[in-house]
Amino acid sequence: MRLWNLVVREGANTIWSEEVSVDPYEPKDHQAFVETTIATICIGESHFSELSYFDGRSWPYWYTNVKIVTPPYYVTEFSHYEFYAGGGG
Repeated sequence: MRLWNLVVREGANTIWSEEVSVDPYEPKDHQAFVETTIATICIGESHFSELSYFDGRSWPYWYTNVKIVTPPYYVTEFSHYEFYAGGGG
């Protein structure tokens, strides 16, 4: 069993952090997303960058992603570990 600390930062400020236990044989799905309830909500532009995970020795960047977009929202992807999400209202 391994403990990971998941952290969400806004600039230099940590806005959310949680410690999770990870069993090496139990799959985990960590997601970064912006979610709204109706299409009239404008989310501006949310920037996700340097998304990484702790592998027990270092913090490699995410190496894969699944992009799901429903108009009027959009995702501008720069890499598997950096993207902008925006649109709506």
